Amino acid sequence: MKVITDQSGRILATYRPSLGGGEAPIGMRVEVKGGQEHEVDIPDELVAPALIHKLHSEYLIDLTSKVPKLIKPR
Repeated sequence: MKVITDQSGRILATYRPSLGGGEAPIGMRVEVKGGQEHEVDIPDELVAPALIHKLHSEYLIDLTSKVPKLIKPR
C-alpha cells in the first residue's frame, strides 16, 4: 500500500493502486507540503473501510530505518 506521511511519520493519506483495466487509473500524484511517499505493508484489517480511521489515528510510519514500517506508538 502507498502511504503519504508528514516528516514525523504521521499518516496523511493511503492508497492502493488500481488493478482494473480499461480506463482505470494507473497512477496517482498527491502533493502535501512536506509529504513523503512510502510503500508499506499494512494488515488488511487496518485498511477495511470501517477501520481506516484507526490506521490514521493510532499508527505512524517509522521513518528511522532504511525500510519504512507501520508502528503503534506507546
